[in-house]
Amino acid sequence: MMISLGNINSLSEVPSGASLCRKLFGAWTFCVPYLFLLLSPQVVFGKKLPAFSTIILSQLQHEKKYDIYFTDGKIYALYRKLLQHECPLCTDSRAFPTIVDLEQHMRKQHELFCGKLCGKHLKIFTYERKWYSRKDLARHRIHGDPDDTSHRGHPLCKFCDERYLDNDELLKHLRRDHYFCHFCDSDGAQEYYRSVTPADP
Repeated sequence: MMISLGNINSLSEVPSGASLCRKLFGAWTFCVPYLFLLLSPQVVFGKKLPAFSTIILSQLQHEKKYDIYFTDGKIYALYRKLLQHECPLCTDSRAFPTIVDLEQHMRKQHELFCGKLCGKHLKIFTYERKWYSRKDLARHRIHGDPDDTSHRGHPLCKFCDERYLDNDELLKHLRRDHYFCHFCDSDGAQEYYRSVTPADP
């Protein structure tokens, strides 16, 4: 796959779907087979790299929502499949119009749930989501997943009793919504309080 950015005139290789995911989610993820990015904001997907000067956007299939162009229908079909909300368990691979509809189906038909924090913050495709039983979801929130040592659960704010995606998100919340002691911070301690209250005499 080839890409050209900004004022760069030569083409260089980049990971598969990085630009698609960047355009859709604002994050680098790897997903789609072939991509060409012109010296303009347009993204073009295709299997063969035509001569760069021969790409005529008006002759290509265009996906208006994300302003992406496709050189052939097979690549467009792969792209559409990435964006579908399919049940991973049903044999008919039924697609749902929205992720909310899929979540409702998974809850009612399979008694499975996805983590709301992960779904809200992680920029992933629907097929990449993990689904949990109630018990496993509780464990995921508190302790993390046994098969993923990088995730140790979602930290809890002791003041609000709310969980956050990770320690960075919890820290943002604490600094934004609770009182941070600047005197303690200068001594190297990070102390937070529910709110600013007058000191006891």
